[in-house]
Amino acid sequence: MKVKTLTSLVLLFMSISSMAQNLKEIVAIVRPSYSENDKTYFLDMAAEFERQGFFPSAREFRSLEKGGFGSGFLCKDKNGKTYLMTNKHVVHSAKEVNLEFSINGASVIYSRCIVSRISKDYDLALVELPSDAKFENYLEITSAPIKDGDNVWSAGYPVFKEEPLWQLGKGIISNSTVKNEDFGDVHSISVIQHTAQVDPGSSGGPLMISEVNDKNETTYKVVGINTWKVMRRENANYAVNANDMLEFLNNETLEEKADDATLESRSKEFLKACKSSYSDIIPFISNDFLMSFTPKFFSGILSSASDDAKEKATTLFRERKPFDGMRILLADAIYRSIKKKELFEYNKVTMGTENSSTVNFSYKGETINSTWKVNNGTWELVSFSTINIEEYKKLSIKSGIYIVDEDWAAVSFRLSVPVSEYAGNLYGVTLESRWYTLGLAQLSVYGGKIGIKGDLGPKDNSFTFCDIKMGLSVPIGINQYVITPYALAGLGGGIVSYEIITEEYDDEFDYEEEDGVETNFEFNASVTAGIRFGWRYREDKQLFIGIDYSGQSSLIIDFDTYKTRRSHIGLSLGLNF
Repeated sequence: MKVKTLTSLVLLFMSISSMAQNLKEIVAIVRPSYSENDKTYFLDMAAEFERQGFFPSAREFRSLEKGGFGSGFLCKDKNGKTYLMTNKHVVHSAKEVNLEFSINGASVIYSRCIVSRISKDYDLALVELPSDAKFENYLEITSAPIKDGDNVWSAGYPVFKEEPLWQLGKGIISNSTVKNEDFGDVHSISVIQHTAQVDPGSSGGPLMISEVNDKNETTYKVVGINTWKVMRRENANYAVNANDMLEFLNNETLEEKADDATLESRSKEFLKACKSSYSDIIPFISNDFLMSFTPKFFSGILSSASDDAKEKATTLFRERKPFDGMRILLADAIYRSIKKKELFEYNKVTMGTENSSTVNFSYKGETINSTWKVNNGTWELVSFSTINIEEYKKLSIKSGIYIVDEDWAAVSFRLSVPVSEYAGNLYGVTLESRWYTLGLAQLSVYGGKIGIKGDLGPKDNSFTFCDIKMGLSVPIGINQYVITPYALAGLGGGIVSYEIITEEYDDEFDYEEEDGVETNFEFNASVTAGIRFGWRYREDKQLFIGIDYSGQSSLIIDFDTYKTRRSHIGLSLGLNF
């Protein structure tokens, strides 16, 4: 029995190893390929987004400049043509990608493979393979039904020490039909939730079921493409389902013809969108148009945007989606540039070369020129003459003003100097937490010298105390700087040590003084108002200095009751983390 059990384990290991080796010839590392000009653009925009306070989007631009990677796998469409399928967010704005396969244990790289199509509705993209590349194996995408509890496999190249590392994982389907607006139209799009291992870098890799064929060989079929992971939940991974993948692969791969008829039809759809709403214009705007943004142009178009467009765009910027937000701003600018919609009319198409052509519109007796280009099989807008980049640069604001809406914790060191009779110098440490943008709570520990009203002496009493305060703050960001006015109220208490002088006379009436020290507990209530000046050197990190005024009313109950009021000016130096 032991021998048979061991043999079974060995055979299982060999079988899995063999399957994994075959998968490495089908699943690839996908690296977007950007030019040096593109990389310079990413860095310039990162600096501008930081200046405006949109740190998540700034991180996205810096990530693009460094060159990220994801996963992808070989598949065939209904006509038998082989593509590599991956996520749209993996290829991002790149027109070309580099593919790396592991074949017979050796790394094989195919450079500058063209991104042939990006889905309009799903997070999917197709990559053309080199004509001289010979791929015998591929993964079949199956629309066979799946149910909760089914075993599934994930494959891809998640990051390990900043480099891709092969990973084959196993899990189950935990929810076969998830519908949520974060994944797309809840009426038409559902995704798969599963527990197979997925990590950053796994995006674009296949989600598979395994089968044993007539030859007792284990094979895989694709039921989804790994796309999302919820970081604060355990094993909450999500994949685009196979039906949507097949629709994209077999129906959307028919490219538009680069002729005047298809461009005329497309431009008339654009004309209709311009008379409807800015949101209808968004699908027409190309990445090429967005890449014409300069930092000053972006600042100008943001400052002049409609309230609705600005709100939606800034929300996307804080969600690390800069291109989606920029597309909204550009669509809004086009829409607002045509004030009298009824006078905006289609004129003619002038075909150019290399799939780039011109469409002329007429508006109030003048000609509006637009440039169009076929990208990923669809005519898209590259330029529109009513968008005057130089004019928008003049509208560039020198500072981006915003409310800092991140929650954080902080530690600060404080020196309080007296401004009333019974106050003394105090030194302390404060821990604090912010929540829901405006809420602020502090826990402080102080020590120093104070005075007590009454016959216990003015300012020579040692004091150690702790208090808890709660209140409101309004953190106002100006570029990378933050000004935060705040107000707090709290309760606390501590130990007061004070000197007692006892007067005595001996039998011969000689006068003597005896010194002693007593301690007691003091209760206090306080209110504080102040302002801080901070520098956000990272999205979630801030150095700050502050000044505040604090008023305190204290109470000691001993043989007598001592009530004292004190006031301090406080200076603080701290760090958010």
